[in-house]
Amino acid sequence: MGLRLMGRVMVISSHGNLVLRSSFAPDIGSIVYDERKRVIGKVARVFGPVIQPYVAVSPRDKKEAQRLVGKNLYVGEGRNGGKQKKEGKRRR
Repeated sequence: MGLRLMGRVMVISSHGNLVLRSSFAPDIGSIVYDERKRVIGKVARVFGPVIQPYVAVSPRDKKEAQRLVGKNLYVGEGRNGGKQKKEGKRRR
């Protein structure tokens, strides 16, 4: 799986989400990674201008969110865009 640079974390929102500026609009629900390929969280929202949208990332650990300000975050590339596969219920 390849990683695509999404952008640098600018600030933490009042809801505890990481806010960054991106050069593209990632899919909501995509898994977000740091430089060491550790899972940071998921894309929660994409908002703002189409050319350079803002992205809100819901971090797994809100206590560690402060250390990510100023760091680059990445989104997974591939067939499912870094999203986790959802398991459906089997009908009988």
